[in-house]
Amino acid sequence: MLERLTHKEFDQDCLHEVQDFDCGEEEWCASVSEWIKNGDAIKLMRKRKTKTFLYYNSENKVVGYGSIGTSSWKALFPEDPTKRILLLPFLGVQKSHQKKGYG
Repeated sequence: MLERLTHKEFDQDCLHEVQDFDCGEEEWCASVSEWIKNGDAIKLMRKRKTKTFLYYNSENKVVGYGSIGTSSWKALFPEDPTKRILLLPFLGVQKSHQKKGYG
């Protein structure tokens, strides 16, 4: 059974907590890791009003993060109305916590 995670909203003051975040070696993993570490998450939060959350285990270690935002999406045909949708711009799980049921 998975342990219950706690979370808090990510902000500038949390940057030091994610500087060693690593979700793997693949190219896409490096992008996900860098996005949370280099301040791009903060920029997107300000520009697009997304929210990003850090998730912690019982030892108060960062297990991963997830971001959520909204966008307007036009369906397939020009006459279709534009709708608001939810987006998950990024989701990352620390390499040491992968394949354990998180994410």
